[in-house]
Amino acid sequence: MSASRRTARSLFTLLILVAISFELNAAGAAARQDSAASARQVESQAASTPREFIVTVTDMKGSFVGGLVRGSFTASDGKGRREIVSLGSADVPSAVYILIDTSGSIFGDERPAWRAARVQEIKTALTTFLENSNPGDEYFVTAFNQRPQILLEGSTEPSAVLATLDRLAAASLKGQTALYDALYLALNRLARAERAKRVVLLLSDGQDNVSAYTLPELRRALRESDALVYTVATRNSPDDSFLAHTGYGILDELAKTSGGVSYYPRDGKQLSAVMAGIAAELRSQYRIAVAPAADARGDGSTQLKFKLGEIRDARGKKIKAELRAREAFYGGTLPPK
Repeated sequence: MSASRRTARSLFTLLILVAISFELNAAGAAARQDSAASARQVESQAASTPREFIVTVTDMKGSFVGGLVRGSFTASDGKGRREIVSLGSADVPSAVYILIDTSGSIFGDERPAWRAARVQEIKTALTTFLENSNPGDEYFVTAFNQRPQILLEGSTEPSAVLATLDRLAAASLKGQTALYDALYLALNRLARAERAKRVVLLLSDGQDNVSAYTLPELRRALRESDALVYTVATRNSPDDSFLAHTGYGILDELAKTSGGVSYYPRDGKQLSAVMAGIAAELRSQYRIAVAPAADARGDGSTQLKFKLGEIRDARGKKIKAELRAREAFYGGTLPPK
């Protein structure tokens, strides 16, 4: 081969290599642009994905207000008014986690007959709750003193819930209280539940003295969770001084943060009435979907507030009503311990 032909061939090969390199660089740049665009699209979708909230509306007598429409509500956050995408009934199958405090502050009396009567009182009240709940609810039951003890891991059978109370009567009902650990466990388990609506029913006096988790950590977990927490105060004495116990302030905070309610029944009859009321509320709420703006706060939280517009009854008379919902919602997952 002549020198001129070898030179021409070398130049041709070089041109091919340059062209391939250019195509590879262009493909890489395009891939990076596609990846960045996909990331922006995912981020945009995440920011605009509607979040569902459970809202309770009652009149001044405490009766639930039904028949409201999307225009009855407004929603706003730190960036302004947010669009309410949909409104529906929240009477849907729920995942219900029942937490029962079995520590010494609740079952401090050593008399077996007294303890059996207290357990039966709780069983009767829970029977009322189960009879009035959505038939599709799934139940979890955990008893706790110095540590949580799982008694039922997911069942749609009310009889299975009541059977755990029979076992509870024969258990060791004493010791210190790990309330925060038990509630944290419930929130973690509910985060994996298949039911879209999640509820915690906490029977306790609000005391905690041995939990590994702290109250600030539990507050954060509550704000990250979408679970409604209903607290029902139980105690081993009818003394009114218990109503001023600092633990009751904790119960109030836990319920309010989640959008739930705290109750303080004085006897077994009131306890059953409370349970019937909670079941009725869960079946009388609204499910509101809102497309919030992207988080603007450094802690990852978004404060969202709902308000009621003017409400009138069938005769056109204005109804005074109150709205209750969770205080805020957070993005992300529960912080590890």
